Amino acid sequence: MGLTPAHSITILAGHPGRSHLMLNWLDASMTDECAPLSDDPALDIYDPRNQPFTPSFVALIRQKQLERSERITAWVRQRLAHLRGLPDPIHDEAMLVYRTYADPRFVDLSLDANDRAPGGNRGGKNPRSVNYGVNSLCRYTSLTGWISQWSLASHADGPSNLAKTTVPVLHMEYTVGASIFPSKIRRWSQAMGARETFHRVRPGTHYLLNQPALIEDVADAILGWLSKVESEPSARAA
Repeated sequence: MGLTPAHSITILAGHPGRSHLMLNWLDASMTDECAPLSDDPALDIYDPRNQPFTPSFVALIRQKQLERSERITAWVRQRLAHLRGLPDPIHDEAMLVYRTYADPRFVDLSLDANDRAPGGNRGGKNPRSVNYGVNSLCRYTSLTGWISQWSLASHADGPSNLAKTTVPVLHMEYTVGASIFPSKIRRWSQAMGARETFHRVRPGTHYLLNQPALIEDVADAILGWLSKVESEPSARAA
């Protein structure tokens, strides 16, 4: 397509892809996709009766999140087949996905521990209210949007795709991030291998909101790293 190849990559508090984020944020306690208030209390991370979390409870939540994701995907595929099989085919359709803000790490800071506060990354808002609210991750999407972006059928896996590249990578972790956790940072690092230059930004929030000094530090770090990369032809050709 005539695009100039990149000579370097910078990743700032990057999540591995929307499908992975969605999988970890789906509310495992939702029992009926057509009933926003449907609930299995035994799987509700916001129910005090389930706190503190045990390892077996967290493992069960993760399994139920996977099952819910796969159920949604199966329904979406069936719906697309129906729409496209009509005498006058319809390519796509809008859809709602309820309750998409229920990662156990929002509640239990010992899981994937970093410097974050409890409650997720929505600026101190009650995470349960966000979970049931009208504005949250993937609340409004389309059938094809679910398949291509939010489902596990998506090819948008950042670390896997990054592993196919060869150029130097500057990788920054924001230590107060409440959605990009250390396990995801490690996935990126493993994909980069020896090409990685790692920089930890403490106490950086996910968007560095109201942290002008850290924004300056990040900008300086990027510029300094780019200058070094551009002065080393061998690194650009790696």
